Amino acid sequence: NFHGAVIRGGKGVGGSSADGYGDEAASPSPEKVEGLYASGWLKRGPSGIIGTNIPDAKDTVASILRDLKSGSLVPGRERVEEGDDTGDGDDGGDDDGRGGRGAPRGREGLDELLRSRGVTAVDWEGYRRIDDAERRRAKGGSNHPDKPREKFTNVEDMMRAASEVEEEE
Repeated sequence: NFHGAVIRGGKGVGGSSADGYGDEAASPSPEKVEGLYASGWLKRGPSGIIGTNIPDAKDTVASILRDLKSGSLVPGRERVEEGDDTGDGDDGGDDDGRGGRGAPRGREGLDELLRSRGVTAVDWEGYRRIDDAERRRAKGGSNHPDKPREKFTNVEDMMRAASEVEEEE
């Protein structure tokens, strides 16, 4: 979960999250925002290189999975926007232990949430295929012989590389 506020130009600003609730991170004092996660510069400040994001992202994913396992993060439960609360204290959950509205919890719930939003996830093996393809691209056509990778410049090519299975010779 995200702790604290991002400071830009002396003013606290929120990050942006995949579900559009990043502004919740803006706060005059650091506080924990349940269900809001950050990675990269938003998490640790403007330091490091692209490679620094890999262990940082793993740490963020571990935090998400830990929260899923503990039940403190419930995918599928809708947030109540300011002014939308009925005041009855009911968050819309049906107390079935599945996160309200019949939504599954845990990894299954996260997978369902991502699918429902049209998100194509890349697992670790997919990342490894992308990394291997970028290394091959650097060796094959780079004008810089010491360049370790030739990064993809569009998402479609990168996702194609993530899903390609190399044929055994």
